[in-house]
Order: sequence, then C-alpha cells, then structure tokens
Amino acid sequence: MKQAMFLFFLLYSLTALAQPVKTPVLNPENSEDLRNLYPQRVRNVIKTNPLVMLWGSVLLTSEIRLMNELVTARKQSTQVGFSYYGKSPIWLLIENDTTLSGNATIKLAIKGYRFQVQQKFYLNGKGYSPKGFYVSPHLSYSSVRLSTKFFNQYDNFIRITQFDLNLLAGIQAIKSNFAFDFFWGVGYKKNLWTQFLSPNKISNTNPPNDTAFGRFYNSPVKISLGFNIGAAF
Repeated sequence: MKQAMFLFFLLYSLTALAQPVKTPVLNPENSEDLRNLYPQRVRNVIKTNPLVMLWGSVLLTSEIRLMNELVTARKQSTQVGFSYYGKSPIWLLIENDTTLSGNATIKLAIKGYRFQVQQKFYLNGKGYSPKGFYVSPHLSYSSVRLSTKFFNQYDNFIRITQFDLNLLAGIQAIKSNFAFDFFWGVGYKKNLWTQFLSPNKISNTNPPNDTAFGRFYNSPVKISLGFNIGAAF
C-alpha cells in the first residue's frame, strides 16, 4: 500500500512539473494592462527655472537655463543642463536709473555660458525614477565675459569662471506631465576672475576681493538650494 501511494505521488509530481507555466495575456488596449507592461511611463523631463532670468548663478547676470533629465534605469537618471548668460534686467534697471547709479553710469557688457551634469539615484522604494526622493553628485562649470561697452571694443575684459562639485539631495514630483524638482546640498566651489588686456593679452588671475563680495564668495564651501520646473513625457 505504501509503495502504491509513493508511486502515485511521484507520478503526480512529475505530471505537475511537466505542465507548461501559464503567463497572463495582457491586452494592450486596456489601460491597466499598459501600466503593467510599461510601469515607467516617464522617460524625459525638460526643465528650467524662470527666476534665474532675473538674477543668475553668476553675479550681475541673467541666466537662460534649459535642462533635460533622461531616465537610464529603474532607479537612475542622467540630467544635463546648458545655460546662456546675459545682463541681468535688475542690473540693467540700476544702470538706467541715475538716482541709484549716479550720473557717471558704467554700461556693462556681459555674456557667457554654463554647463552642468548630474547622475540621480532615486530612493523611492517600489517606485520608479524620475519621481520621489533622490541623491545626486553634481558638477557645474560657468564662464562669463565681463566688460564695458567702451573696453569691449578693444578686447579688454574680465573672465569670470565658477567651478562647483556638489552632493545634492532632492524631491521631484510629477503630476499630469508637470514636474517640480526641489533640491539642496553642499559641495566645493572655486571662483576666479581673470583680466585680459590687449594688445599683448596680459592676463592676471585672482580671486575677487573679499571686501567687495564678502568672504563666503571666495570660500571653497558651496551651499545649494533651488528648484526647477518643467514638462515630463
């Protein structure tokens, strides 16, 4: 009897193992099935910050910023940004207001660029990037040419460079294809002002004077706090 029962269970087990595994059939016309097939529906986020158009990350500038965040893994994304620098409209108002700047107003000529890149690591449990809480190493480089309208025609100018290497943390929320990215962090920075004089191109590189800009401007410590908004698709 025991031998018969053992043989029965052995045959039953072999029959169960031999049966093919059934996989659920998903209907691509069903929205719920589509979410199961493609849970990571957001692949790109195009972002900017309209406030930096008034006053950019470099003194006296207006920054036109465009950033793209591209999803590269379930919990990761790569964000690249490019900015164009011009004259801040706030400084332009000061230049044009003789009651603020005096009669001998100096008209500045400002232009430059900024490049930044970061890799985001999302710590959102069972969720997917690019939503939720994240940490991110971040690199930024800015170069701005500063002169006056008179000296600029003789190719005499000051080159302002800013290099930042940061560790950021942030939260990105996405609702109805609208993205809001708030971030903060600390890091290392180096600000340099290089003077170029024609015709011999004599240059002099120095950090800015602490009296004019304060000690924190020349400090290697970088404090970051900001946000970007954009469209997710």
